Amino acid sequence: MTRGTLLAIAREHGYTSTRRRGPAPPPGRSAPGDDLDADDDAGEDGAAAALAFHPFPVHLLPPTLADFARAHAHANGFDAGAVAVPMLSIVAGAIANTACARVAWNWAEPCTLWSVLVAPSGSRKSAALDAAAGPLYDAEHRAHAQATHDADAYSEAMRLHRDAPKGKRGQEPKRPPRTRYRIGVT
Repeated sequence: MTRGTLLAIAREHGYTSTRRRGPAPPPGRSAPGDDLDADDDAGEDGAAAALAFHPFPVHLLPPTLADFARAHAHANGFDAGAVAVPMLSIVAGAIANTACARVAWNWAEPCTLWSVLVAPSGSRKSAALDAAAGPLYDAEHRAHAQATHDADAYSEAMRLHRDAPKGKRGQEPKRPPRTRYRIGVT
C-alpha cells in the first residue's frame, strides 16, 4: 500500500493532513500524495502541523458499547473515544482466538487489538481506562469470589472423601474449573 493510498483512506475518515516533513522532491517531480495535500492551508509557523482533532466515531460501535462510552464520557467529563478505544481492545481480548479473520486461504489473524490513549497529563486517561475496564474488573472479582467458594467446597469434599472408609468412598471429587479473565492496563 502506498503513502497516497493511506492518505486517501485517512481523508475518507476525517484525517486532516499536515505540512510535508522531510526533503522536498526534486524539481519537476511530485511526491506521493501531493494531490491529497493540495488543499492544505498549513502555514509555516508550525501550528498547523498538528493533527486536527476529530471525535472518535462512537456511532459506529454496537449500540450497547456506544451508549456505555457516551454515558461514561458525559458523567466523567472526557471524550467518548477515551472510553471507546480501550473498550475495543477489551472486547477484542474477550473474543481472543474464538474468531479469526481469514486474510488468505493459508493466513488467519486472531482478534488482537493494541490501543493507546495519548493525551496531556491530567486529562483523566486513568479514569477513562477504569471506566472501560470496570465491567471486566467486576466480572474478575465475581469469578474470584466464586472460585474461592468452589475451592473451599472442593477441599471439604476431598477431606470427607479421604476420611471415608475405602470401600465407601465412591468417586473422588473433581476439582472445580476456574473462570479467568486476563487484562493488563498500563
